[in-house]
Amino acid sequence: MPPIPSPSPLDVVVHTDPAPWWQTLAPYAPLLAAIIAAWIAWQTLKERSRADNQAEWWRRAQWAIDSSLSSDPDQAEMGQKAIEVLGRSKLAAEEELELLKVATADPLEVFEAESALGGVDTGSRVVDGAAGRPDNDGEGEMTAQASRRVTTSMTEKAPVPKSDGAAPVRRRSSSSRDRRVQIAAAKARVTLDRRLRVDTPKWIIDLANEKAS
Repeated sequence: MPPIPSPSPLDVVVHTDPAPWWQTLAPYAPLLAAIIAAWIAWQTLKERSRADNQAEWWRRAQWAIDSSLSSDPDQAEMGQKAIEVLGRSKLAAEEELELLKVATADPLEVFEAESALGGVDTGSRVVDGAAGRPDNDGEGEMTAQASRRVTTSMTEKAPVPKSDGAAPVRRRSSSSRDRRVQIAAAKARVTLDRRLRVDTPKWIIDLANEKAS
């Protein structure tokens, strides 16, 4: 008999389903875990840094407020200037800005009272030589404490004749050092009002634009 030829080899094709997505990403799992851990660490560091910066801002704000209340005009002026700088910081929320604004009120009330007693128009009603509440807002209402302080610290209000026969001049009720404190407080108030999106009375803006002598 003739030999029987051997059968030809058959190609067998096995169809399998594609691998699940998680098996495809499995080799990258360590890298993905490292990225997530780094992101969490960065967020934690960011929050901690912000908290530290806010704590430092508040420490400086306390110093500025305390300095602004000093009886030494130079120290008070420095405190008001520090308030202006701190008011520009993005770390200051609305509550902090309102607190800083309170620290500017005292010298501005004194200036308003002196201006009213001296016949200077600051936008407030002048009644019997005292400053009343402004017509447009309540920024300029003079407190009793400020009134007493002005009364005791006012210098001579009558015109002072000069020896050379020139026209008499009126003395300023504030010393130049006190006026510098008032100007610094006005500048700080303008900055704080801008951050708080409220209108600043015109007399405060004019005072802020005044050059300290």
